[in-house]
Amino acid sequence: MATQKQTSKWTGTVSLGEYLKLSRTVQFKDTLDIRVNEYKKDFDPKKEKTFHVGYTYELQPPNRNLLLNNLVPLRSTIHAYYSLDEKCALVFLSPKIKNPHQMALACLY
Repeated sequence: MATQKQTSKWTGTVSLGEYLKLSRTVQFKDTLDIRVNEYKKDFDPKKEKTFHVGYTYELQPPNRNLLLNNLVPLRSTIHAYYSLDEKCALVFLSPKIKNPHQMALACLY
């Protein structure tokens, strides 16, 4: 039971023109398991793109996480979070580039 309380799950969907981007993140202690699926709205599985990676993270005030993984090409990155309400936030894959293609919606469930 104690382990479950240390875990939080975040999910969200963003519509990008003719594409949908679904994101799912599971946070456990100082790790994030991130999975993103992007596909055309016609749901053709041949056009689906999937990204799945795990990171350890460090909080970077006021609203950023430094993500680290030496086993992937992008060994470190910074995600910026902007709260929409108590349960949802917009997540930008770069604090400097804020566009819909570099964004995910994350809602706690």
